[in-house]
Amino acid sequence: MYEQTYSHQVVTAFEQQQREQAIERRRSIREHADQIVPRPVGVIGRMLGRRASALPVVRGRRRAPAPQGSTTDAAPARSRAAGVTREPVAAR
Repeated sequence: MYEQTYSHQVVTAFEQQQREQAIERRRSIREHADQIVPRPVGVIGRMLGRRASALPVVRGRRRAPAPQGSTTDAAPARSRAAGVTREPVAAR
């Protein structure tokens, strides 16, 4: 009902301060990029790496395995129709 400009100004000042800190952090990272040492892989990273390596690789990409009993054909359409002409089949 009543507009409270003071709280709005406080929030705006806080957001501006957060932005300035983020800009300073990015600038510092850019200037000292040669001093940055990557962290060792943690528990979660190792677990996700193992899960990702268990997935089958299709043309350089990882792909989730098809569920058991799936009726879809996994072969790409290009390889099936590579120069083979097909004639229509009568309905049964």
